[in-house]
Parts: sequence; structure tokens; C-alpha cells
Amino acid sequence: MNYKEVHKPEMKIVGISLKTTNENGKSSIDQPAFWHYFINNNIQEKIPNKVNPTNIMGVYTDYVGDYTKPFTFIIGFEVSCFATVPKGMVSVNIMAGRYALFTGKGKDNVEKVTNTWEKIWQSDIKRCYKTDFEVYDLTDKKADVEIYIGFD
Repeated sequence: MNYKEVHKPEMKIVGISLKTTNENGKSSIDQPAFWHYFINNNIQEKIPNKVNPTNIMGVYTDYVGDYTKPFTFIIGFEVSCFATVPKGMVSVNIMAGRYALFTGKGKDNVEKVTNTWEKIWQSDIKRCYKTDFEVYDLTDKKADVEIYIGFD
């Protein structure tokens, strides 16, 4: 699968978190329900200091091992500072460094993300398993999803 190597600066993210795993397909059940919770409870309106309010992010961090082991998934936004993290939310720094940028394509976000992650898992990229993230453009539901994978 083709990807573009990019360097990303450190980013501050505030959002809500979920601990899950890809073992036995658990995350494919947990994550859609978590996205619905985020959207239905208007969480995006509760996050202050957004850098870009049209780019929602899904962040993967706190990996216990490789992609088959538990990890933390955060839905949120890049913020300018952590001065105000609302109760019940978390903050995380996305590490500065090299990322492989994959472009998720498909008829909807579920297909875009699912198909792209399957290809990432089958690739030979040497992942560092620190922080990976997805960027969704809220202004264009047909836009491709950008998936950034940290690698050595």
C-alpha cells in the first residue's frame, strides 16, 4: 500500500477516551458505538481552544504491544493548550516525528478506515506504536480520511 512520509509537529489533543483491543474484533464493535456517543452527546461543543474546529481526530495511543493488543482510542480535537480540559475528558500529546500518511478511500468513513487499517496491518511498515491518528474533515463527508502511522 502506498503512503507518503511526512514529519508532523507535536499536537495537543483533548477529547474522550476508550480502552479497547483488536483482539477478537472488539474494537470494530467498540469504536462505532464510541463515535455515536461522541456525536450524540455533542462532545465537540464542550472542547475549548480548538485549533481547527472542522478537523475531528481519532487518536491511538498507550499501546500494550502491537496492533493486536490493547490500546487507548481518543476522539477529540487539536487544541492550542491544555489550560482547560473539561471534566470527564483526557488530554494527550501526539508526538512530533515521522509518520506514514495513508489516505482512506471508500463510500463512507467506516469503509475508508476499515479498508485502510487492514492494509496497514498487512504492510511491512516498522511502526513505533506510540501515537497514530486519523483526521476527518467535518465540512465534507465525501472527503478522504487521513491516517497517520508513527514509524521508525
